[in-house]
Amino acid sequence: MSTSIFSKVVIGLGLVLTLCTVTAHAESKVTLNDNFQYDGQTVLLDMEVGKAEMIATDETEIRVEVVVRASNGNWLSFWSRADIDDVNLAVVERDNKLILKLDNQDGINQEWRVYLPRGTALEVDAGVGEVIVDGLTSSIDVDLGVGRAEIKHQNQYGNIALESGVGEVSVSQNGQRQTVEQSIVSQSYHSKNNDHQAHLFVSVGVGEISISN
Repeated sequence: MSTSIFSKVVIGLGLVLTLCTVTAHAESKVTLNDNFQYDGQTVLLDMEVGKAEMIATDETEIRVEVVVRASNGNWLSFWSRADIDDVNLAVVERDNKLILKLDNQDGINQEWRVYLPRGTALEVDAGVGEVIVDGLTSSIDVDLGVGRAEIKHQNQYGNIALESGVGEVSVSQNGQRQTVEQSIVSQSYHSKNNDHQAHLFVSVGVGEISISN
């Protein structure tokens, strides 16, 4: 084998090994878990990119599970991927609010599953991704930049405000499809009932809102 051919083989093997290393790194993940006492506080989830499922239970504590992966959103992103082994939960409690977030959100994708007592008031502040809320009976506030928000609730709300800047809003009340307001690119839905105090506010910059009870 000539020196030139041998050199090309070595370089080729090196590229294969590098790609394998990058792929293994991209597919690696870390799962974080924790439990918190529930004393009637509002729960706020702060998530930049990922998916969040907020699930109502009949338990008396808050259980959190989040799977952290390196983000594959950019074909050059492997040059700056966060070391996910160093990512931790950064939970703060203040002003009767439990704030759930990660201590480093750069270059990672998050998959949250949070089990909440049924009467927990919830706030979600998310950048890009999907937010699913199932079974809660108190106030819900969701602010999502880009993606999809789905709320399945068991409540009668005094104030409902749903806004999709670019996208679709779908509302079903007791199996009946409700009429939404439409413009060229945006859709919205509003209702008020002074007999109930809890509210449902959902805002999505670009994407879809689906509400049903």
